[in-house]
Amino acid sequence: MTVALLAMIFITANQRTRLNFAENAIGTVLMPFQKAVTSMMEGASKAGDRLFGTPALRREFEEIQAENEKLREENRALQEVVAKEPYLKNEYRLLTETEYELMPAIVTGKESGGLFVRFTIDKGSRHGIKEGDLVVLGTELPDESVVTALVGRIVSVGDRWSQVTGILDETTNLSFKDVRTQHFGVLDGRTGDGLTGYFFDTDADVLIGDSIVTSGLTPTYPADLYIGEIISFETAEHDRMKHIVLDTGVDFSQLYRVMVLKQPEERP
Repeated sequence: MTVALLAMIFITANQRTRLNFAENAIGTVLMPFQKAVTSMMEGASKAGDRLFGTPALRREFEEIQAENEKLREENRALQEVVAKEPYLKNEYRLLTETEYELMPAIVTGKESGGLFVRFTIDKGSRHGIKEGDLVVLGTELPDESVVTALVGRIVSVGDRWSQVTGILDETTNLSFKDVRTQHFGVLDGRTGDGLTGYFFDTDADVLIGDSIVTSGLTPTYPADLYIGEIISFETAEHDRMKHIVLDTGVDFSQLYRVMVLKQPEERP
């Protein structure tokens, strides 16, 4: 029994020793590969961090991007305000100095073409606007005064929008008077971005640079709204009338903001 037990211990001890040798051999062979794989994984991780950044760096980068975009938007808005600065200055002066009831509005669209002959604004019946109300803006004259310049007339009204037909529309006829002489006439045509018309009086005294305003002879337009100034005139052979060409007081190639001159309620 004793001899048998000693033999079993000897055999088991030898087998464990051989197993350790095998494990050591496998470890010796695999260790370099394991180190290489580990090194490659660490290198790839570091390269990824360098290329894409750590999660914290990526979040910071995204925040910086968002901040830069916000600054760009603010810069664009500031440039737009600077570009519109004369409009805003004249609008403020007109609102504080005029006797008319005016409502500022933003131009939201226009028909095709380079000029704002027919366009849309962002005010409608919800704001008390109705068909027939006039559209104006503040225009600074050479003497630095700001006058109420006629832009057009509201022809269609929605809940939050209105359509405007400008004075450059070929269907628009305007009765006018010369501020200097008080002679009357009518504007019934268009040339480019200006208006054409004639004086009723064949002996009317006309000078280039004369200011032309609405006459007030018709209920459609109240008196003394600025229309423009005379840039040329001639006496026609066929009717001996003084025909004029007018430069309007409005730049119809770019309209950003306008004001609605609300007409008084009609009395029964």
